[in-house]
Amino acid sequence: MHQTWKNTGVPPKWRTWSETWRRHHPDWEYRLWTDADNRAFLEQHYAWFLPVYDGYAEPIKRADAIRYFLLDHFGGLYVDMDFECLRPMAGLLAGKELVLGLEPEEHAGLPWNRRSGLPRIVGNAFMASRPGHPFWPHVHRQLVGAHTMPGPLDATGPFLLTRAVDSAPEDCSITILGTETAYPALSAFAEELFGRREVDRDRAHAVHHWSSSWAREDSGPPAASTGRKVRFWTSQELHPCAHGVVGLDAQRRRWASGSAAPTVSCLMVTKDRLPWAERAIRCFLAQTYTRAELVVVDDGADDSLEDHVRALADPRIRLHRLPPEGRTLGELRNIAVDLATGAYVCQWDDDDLYAPERLEIQMAAVLGLDARSAPRRSGVPGRPPPRADRDRGTGRAGPGHGRRVLGAARGGSGAPPPPGRRPHEPGR
Repeated sequence: MHQTWKNTGVPPKWRTWSETWRRHHPDWEYRLWTDADNRAFLEQHYAWFLPVYDGYAEPIKRADAIRYFLLDHFGGLYVDMDFECLRPMAGLLAGKELVLGLEPEEHAGLPWNRRSGLPRIVGNAFMASRPGHPFWPHVHRQLVGAHTMPGPLDATGPFLLTRAVDSAPEDCSITILGTETAYPALSAFAEELFGRREVDRDRAHAVHHWSSSWAREDSGPPAASTGRKVRFWTSQELHPCAHGVVGLDAQRRRWASGSAAPTVSCLMVTKDRLPWAERAIRCFLAQTYTRAELVVVDDGADDSLEDHVRALADPRIRLHRLPPEGRTLGELRNIAVDLATGAYVCQWDDDDLYAPERLEIQMAAVLGLDARSAPRRSGVPGRPPPRADRDRGTGRAGPGHGRRVLGAARGGSGAPPPPGRRPHEPGR
């Protein structure tokens, strides 16, 4: 059995899961490979790959790549540190030359995974092989061909392995286990989108806990893009009048030289949808435009979101609790507007995913073009923005009056509201 960690100081949680493999396989040889061990192994047996290996910018790429060489040379079973063994593997692997496993089908439906075009994902966290299997030289060639890919999934991880399986030589004997055997649990990201799946521990041989230690260790403030240009069009009195391109770098230079960066109030209404609300808050915290606040109006009966916000202890996130009295969505959004302190307001739905540069792009467009609003693209070319100013024609005074809006409500037409409906209360 092979496992890898950066050094011998494995954290307690991962050590507990690692021990389940040795407990169920007391007669198997176990080897923990450190970063130093891995490079020394390559230098001795696969020195030709060192230029690629040393050139990887992210440690996870090296951790991915080394497993394909260990299994080629030694054979055996490789498992990630966040894999828990439920029962012995001897019967499952008996008589097979190479065993891989499918990740849950929901993973292929995650937004960032759909771009890969892969209908399924073969995981690289659980792999068993005989020494010298012809599949591994094929994977080694794939690694060389993909070494310039920017992300670990495509360069060294499951996407690369999946494509290698799909293009494997005909003489490769590969067994692909179903999801229920080794990958019965969804990742935290998939649970947020698709709901929690109960793990049938009586049927599974192992469980991947998707701890993503590499993602947390390598994560940080989102990296700002360079040379980003965004297409725009403008309208006056609901009629399109101009279109072109806004350069994000130009506005960044203006902000860096002291140009005003107005505060944006992001407004989120939510009720008893903790996983979605937590995800929306993470999207807010990842924004590259930092002059922003998140106003959360919660009329649910559950206190979990309040506990979550309190634990974050971020003064930019302000939670306003209301009793569950059946208020309409429009009423709750009006309350959020009244609580806003920024010069601009931005709708922040709890069931949407937001790119880290969303606010920065919209504010660059508003300020660079002296626009009254910067709604998200509706998908209808040439269509005027939903509403130029969220208070226009309402006759309201108070804290919200005169602010400008980013990301107006989807589906709006810019026309006056139907009789009897408040101007900024959408129909449900």
